[in-house]
Amino acid sequence: RSCVADHSGDSSVASDSTGSTGASDCGGGVVRAPVWVPDGRSSNCMLCSATFSLISRRHHCRNCGFLVCSPCSQHTWVLPAQSDQPLRVCDTCYSLLAEPASPN
Repeated sequence: RSCVADHSGDSSVASDSTGSTGASDCGGGVVRAPVWVPDGRSSNCMLCSATFSLISRRHHCRNCGFLVCSPCSQHTWVLPAQSDQPLRVCDTCYSLLAEPASPN
């Protein structure tokens, strides 16, 4: 099971010099923190397309780095490589993280 949302088809995702979004398959949390999409890169939620404003603030998913609105990031999850405290994750990542591990 992958702990990272498959956002590879989204050209708006930030990447490092290797082309990676920063997060990687884990088995217990991302191995390293993702590269966050810069705030100025999108004026809309990358999941539901809601427009960010003074009222509808942008948040970064701590697992994939996407810019998301509050309704699309209501969940938290402990990502051991980043913190021992629960961190905000987007709905897509939460669904993948909370999914039971499949037997090998």
